[in-house]
Amino acid sequence: YYGYGNAGDEAVLGGLLHGLRTKGPAGAEYIVLSGNPGETRACHGAEARIRTLRHAIDAAKGAGAWIFGGGSLLQDVTGRLTLPYYLLVMSCVASRRVPVYFHAQGIGPLRRPLNRILTAVALRKVRRISVRDPESAAFLAELGIKRPDVHVGADAAWLLHDVLPAPRAEGGSWLGLAVRSWLRQDGWLTGLLGGLRRFARAYDVGVRIVPMDNARDVPLARHIAASLAGRGDVAGAGASYREKLSWIGGCDFVVAMRLHAGIFAALYGVPMLLLSYDPKVDALAKALACPVLPLDKLTENIVFAVLQQEWRRREAVRRHLAERVPVLKGMAEDDLAGLVTALTGSGPVRMESGGL
Repeated sequence: YYGYGNAGDEAVLGGLLHGLRTKGPAGAEYIVLSGNPGETRACHGAEARIRTLRHAIDAAKGAGAWIFGGGSLLQDVTGRLTLPYYLLVMSCVASRRVPVYFHAQGIGPLRRPLNRILTAVALRKVRRISVRDPESAAFLAELGIKRPDVHVGADAAWLLHDVLPAPRAEGGSWLGLAVRSWLRQDGWLTGLLGGLRRFARAYDVGVRIVPMDNARDVPLARHIAASLAGRGDVAGAGASYREKLSWIGGCDFVVAMRLHAGIFAALYGVPMLLLSYDPKVDALAKALACPVLPLDKLTENIVFAVLQQEWRRREAVRRHLAERVPVLKGMAEDDLAGLVTALTGSGPVRMESGGL
């Protein structure tokens, strides 16, 4: 879902392009389907075309390979048209005999039985499948995709290299917050805000709210800032994914509902509390061994108690992240190497030309 102002999707694209450019086929050109081709060209230095089915079919005509890179594309919870769009693109590409690769994907949830059947049929035509967590591999097995070449890697955002220095906190300590609108919002948001207000007063910290999605998260971020009685500040609205990565990295602690806000925090070694609205968040919490709260557990008392506990053990958590993050980076690098081998029929090579 590139080109729509979502920092997580842009980070996935940035990590994947960096990996392919440094280890992929020499002289290869990468063409990105994007909601905003001009912005994608400027941000990633890659050729981009508007993301429509017609352009997808046109792009497949001369392509040597088609990569679905990262994200949670095969699921039916964020919109009725999401899954049909990707399955239709896969079908059109496969009909042109272009090899299809699914790389570092999160699979599911798929709530409708028919969607599970259609997804399983489509995935059997894919040349190579890799997933970003063991839970996605287990879900594929439920769909009947048990091939030995389903690889478990890690999110492509772990491949990011152009990390900006984190800005120094001004005026004391900062707790970063990255949330999104979700079902039954009044209940969980009320509990979260109550706990945040108590914590901010008790520990004299500011709350830096980072909207990871420029279109969808900004109104909620501003509402939260207004509800924190002068202790909340919106940072990075409309900014690039690199800037948002940097803003999160400058915090002392992060509360993340957005998956890639958690990954951004981990890249800087910032301790975190994850808020789970989707299995992918639980998978990240398990990979990092960090605390996670489901939305239906967000009461003021629970949020305050967990924040208080985790704030006190920040230094120990930083040491743990320093050990765990290189493991996840290594898994992402190994998965990228496997993709390159599948693309070229040989091991990774360093590009010798300036091609994209």
